[in-house]
Amino acid sequence: MGERSREFNIRPVVADLASEIATLHEMNQQSVPSVGDIPLERMAKFARIASVFSVAEAIGASGPVAFLIALGPDADYVSPNFIWFRERREHFLYVDRLAVAASHRRCGLGRGLYEHLLVDAHETGCPSITCEVLSNRATRYLSSSMPPSASARSVVLARRDTWSRISNWK
Repeated sequence: MGERSREFNIRPVVADLASEIATLHEMNQQSVPSVGDIPLERMAKFARIASVFSVAEAIGASGPVAFLIALGPDADYVSPNFIWFRERREHFLYVDRLAVAASHRRCGLGRGLYEHLLVDAHETGCPSITCEVLSNRATRYLSSSMPPSASARSVVLARRDTWSRISNWK
């Protein structure tokens, strides 16, 4: 395997570009079970309803190598995870999924996408970033890798098996 770029650009998804949606869907499917299995139609719907749908492109790579989808409280989305947060918070961005192509993992793309989301939340006055985590291992990873700007925001993690808040940064 060749040298992987650690430099990347983050941009919004091109919602009406079918080939981009298909590429992101394939990346999602290759990331199961870390992210949920979804049909192509749901990926296209996310492009229409997400408050933030960011795509990362590594310098020198052809096409997207990672993405992050975050939904606001008024999104037309039915998921027990999302609803749990909506019942407990008035204003938030819910990170539904983040996926990184296998060829570009451990290059800082996930951290970069989270940092981009935190900046966006700060600029729009969103008080909370929320997400559901699958394990204590994921919680430890997020806790240790949360960027410095997270201290200015509330980042709430909830554990799926107990549906309890397990971490909160302020």
